[in-house]
Amino acid sequence: MNPVRRRAGRVLAVAGVFAAVAGCGVQLDDEPRPIAREAVPFDLLETSTTGGTSTTTPLPTFQATSVFLVDNNDYLVEVRRQLPGEVRVAIGSLLTPPTEIEVNSGLSTAIPPSVTLRGVVGPEGGLVTINLGSGGANDAEGAPEISRLAFAQLVYTATSVPGVERVLFQVDGQAREVPTGQGQSTAEPLSPDDYRQFIRPRTSRTTVDSSPGG
Repeated sequence: MNPVRRRAGRVLAVAGVFAAVAGCGVQLDDEPRPIAREAVPFDLLETSTTGGTSTTTPLPTFQATSVFLVDNNDYLVEVRRQLPGEVRVAIGSLLTPPTEIEVNSGLSTAIPPSVTLRGVVGPEGGLVTINLGSGGANDAEGAPEISRLAFAQLVYTATSVPGVERVLFQVDGQAREVPTGQGQSTAEPLSPDDYRQFIRPRTSRTTVDSSPGG
């Protein structure tokens, strides 16, 4: 074949490849560039390959988790919600407003709406540290009775998670004295025994299942 004709054929073939790529909408760059997350196929975000082994990020396991609300007589009531069984998630759920089912059951919360959760550390040796935002602590400080109930809710909810026995409180990362059920203040770890007077004096404990279909 004529060398000139052979080179022309190669040029046409390469041009055809570029035309095909352009027609598919693939952008050609001179160097690597980042790809927006929303442009990456969903399955590529969920599955990664390391050392030739494909792994998929597991979904959280939901289970019946206890949070403690307050009835009209200022007693704690155990409420079951479907949540991942973690202290941080349980406390975060406690800080949300009661559901319609819970309100219709005569339940509320003594925790002021300004309370924020800055973090949870543990459990370590049965102890968790709950770090609250200063706004919520100041609100609770201004109403001692509400404060005791609020901390009772937090302690009972945290210790309902397996492996948690005691709770230490911080505010903005600093240790803080909080009121016990007896009205005393302490910066030591707290347990449900410190708030027993907020449990209704009877053998069985009131429980409300607010899970879907519960």
